[in-house]
Amino acid sequence: MLASIIFALFVLALIFLCGQFTAKHAARRGRSSSAWFLWGALFFPIFPIPSIVLALLPPLDKPTTPPPQNAARC
Repeated sequence: MLASIIFALFVLALIFLCGQFTAKHAARRGRSSSAWFLWGALFFPIFPIPSIVLALLPPLDKPTTPPPQNAARC
């Protein structure tokens, strides 16, 4: 019984660490860290699919606003 509890805690810790790794990588690329945490926690221990997908996706640029127009021209 104790061994199964320790094993379950080990698996949960591994899932959490994989999710954190994927979320930090996603945040550096401009993606949502909470959504990628879930993808990383679910799929990274099986196969590193989230990291491959993040590597293939282009980084998101922050939207730029056009410079303000001079409204007070005389």
